[in-house]
Amino acid sequence: MSTSRQSLITSAVNFLKDPNVQSSPLQKRVAFLESKGLTSEEIEEALKKSKGDDISTNASEVALPKHNQANVQSSGQPIVIQPPPVPRMDWKDYFIAAVFIGGIGYAIVAVTKKYITPLLRLPTADELDRDKQLLTDQFTTASETLDTAKLDIQLVKKSIEEQSFKLLEKTKESQSQSLSDLQQELKSLKSLLANRRTLSNDVLPSSPTSTLTPTSPIVQSISSHHGITSDRPTIPTWQLTSTASKDPLD
Repeated sequence: MSTSRQSLITSAVNFLKDPNVQSSPLQKRVAFLESKGLTSEEIEEALKKSKGDDISTNASEVALPKHNQANVQSSGQPIVIQPPPVPRMDWKDYFIAAVFIGGIGYAIVAVTKKYITPLLRLPTADELDRDKQLLTDQFTTASETLDTAKLDIQLVKKSIEEQSFKLLEKTKESQSQSLSDLQQELKSLKSLLANRRTLSNDVLPSSPTSTLTPTSPIVQSISSHHGITSDRPTIPTWQLTSTASKDPLD
């Protein structure tokens, strides 16, 4: 078999392996191959190569044209099915793949620059100075706040001490005043008792003995209180009364 005929058979096999062609009726495929100048033997060989053993029976039962039917039925060899060839990619497929890969690459680069690169790059000198100044300001503010708090605590402590001292002084003054009042009351009570004793002592010598009788309650109370007893004789009451009435007339 010449090389040109072999190339026709190869083309026929590739044609028959096409999925779109396999969905069409077998008679139409055979008619198309005959229109391309293939003989019945060549068509049968192409069917064997494209179909394989599973469709050998169907290929033998296909009604070929009358001048080729006898040759096809006389062949008892099974038709071998081969896998369809890989479809060829044209420039459109390459263009779509390039656009898709380029879009993915651009997205990866954009995400890397926006999120990953800032985390990996080292800070500049200006940024370091700015951060250092910010930390210094924060430490200064914290130190001032602590100083203010210490001053407030000292003021509160001083105020508490002053209040405590004033309260203690007031307590002492109150206690001193209470003691002074108590002493004054005691002195007044002592003076009253002394005056009462003096009055009692003055009443007894100045009173005439003639006017005091043993039956007088005052004399009895004074005598019993001071332990005084009257043993001398006294003038009767009726005589004292008459004597007192006569004196103004004289």
